[in-house]
Amino acid sequence: MKRIIYTAIFLSASWLTGCQEAEYLLFNDIARVQMDEEDEIRTSFYYTDASINRDTVYLTVNTIGDPEDRVRHIAMEQISEYDVEYKYDEKGNLIDSVLTEKPNKAVPGVHYVPMDDPEMLPLLVIQPNAVTAEIPVILLRDTTLQKDEYRLCLRLKVTEDFLLGENTELSGTIIFSDRLSKPGFWNSSVERYYFGTYSTRKHEFMIEVMQTEIDDAWWNRLAADYGELSYTKDKLRDALDAYNSDPGNIAQGLAPMREDPDNPNSALVTFPN
Repeated sequence: MKRIIYTAIFLSASWLTGCQEAEYLLFNDIARVQMDEEDEIRTSFYYTDASINRDTVYLTVNTIGDPEDRVRHIAMEQISEYDVEYKYDEKGNLIDSVLTEKPNKAVPGVHYVPMDDPEMLPLLVIQPNAVTAEIPVILLRDTTLQKDEYRLCLRLKVTEDFLLGENTELSGTIIFSDRLSKPGFWNSSVERYYFGTYSTRKHEFMIEVMQTEIDDAWWNRLAADYGELSYTKDKLRDALDAYNSDPGNIAQGLAPMREDPDNPNSALVTFPN
């Protein structure tokens, strides 16, 4: 039996039906609103001072229809995300499917300021004559973020001012923590050609060597300059060689560097040639 796992956001039966409508709807009846987020947004409190207990992430919201000379209100709600596992028989026929809710769903009031909180309501607006807005999402630095990443998936809701736009552009997900976690840029190509397998220890080492935050913004700057990218790759590899050859590190059992410093059988930290 073959099994294929997909990730999905389930909203309602009407939403699923709507997905089978025309690819693009004609919005000429009433103002509508949709998001501009195609990928998950990742962030961490790790790089911020310990006294900072809040952070703000912005979701881009676009309107469809003519602008109006007044403040218009939008609304958002948290929804669950699910992995969908489809099961097929040997002939390729679908025989079953299983939904599993994604773990570590953010808790309102603990991990973020709820979207219906009085503090948020004045921020959920489209300004007069505007057709887009950067909507703030206020994240809270709870101690649980030091252990795990949490997920906050927000979906637009109908208001008196707006109906909803394209079904595929109504939600956005923020993944956040208070520890080092794998950046969004670290995909299979980056792993193969530049930095190798991700580990927290390697991430820490890269920060130590480069003396900067190693995150998506760093990668976007680096990827735009191939010469600098090649230099960085060589610098990290040379720094690792120096670390592993240092007699002091060897004497303390720190070298060779391993992905899990507490496990002597853990894989070695390496960078591609």
